[in-house]
Amino acid sequence: LDVDAVPLNNDAIDFTIQSASEGRLIGDIQRTNHIQNNQHVFVAPSVLAISRETFKKIGKPSALETPRADVAEEYTFTAEETGVPVDFYMPMRYDSSPAECESWALKDGMPVYGRGTTFGWKGRENFWHNFQSFHPGQQEKFLAKCESLLRE
Repeated sequence: LDVDAVPLNNDAIDFTIQSASEGRLIGDIQRTNHIQNNQHVFVAPSVLAISRETFKKIGKPSALETPRADVAEEYTFTAEETGVPVDFYMPMRYDSSPAECESWALKDGMPVYGRGTTFGWKGRENFWHNFQSFHPGQQEKFLAKCESLLRE
């Protein structure tokens, strides 16, 4: 989990780990908008799980940015190339727009996302990711979200 991502239910982490242990790459969906790679979507490092065995199976790719991929995107590329199942938590809603635009796009026809995105699986809210925590006011929003979750 990224430092600004939190689980939204008691089963989110266990479900994610269980899915990874079954040979899947699983986590929040994202798209790189600064690299032209045909709208490729990938499991983002904000919430990402992969077993050691699956990581070896896909060739132990680097998590560093490459000419075709953003940070950790090579995991999804190599999983797809080697037939490893990839499961995405999809955006359900977001709290506010990113600093630079109204929203971030995924592939055509997929939902959009932004700051404070709630990601879910089959209609269940699993994780919330703040995004852009380095921008003024975002750390306060993260703390407020965590406080609200602790009150539930």
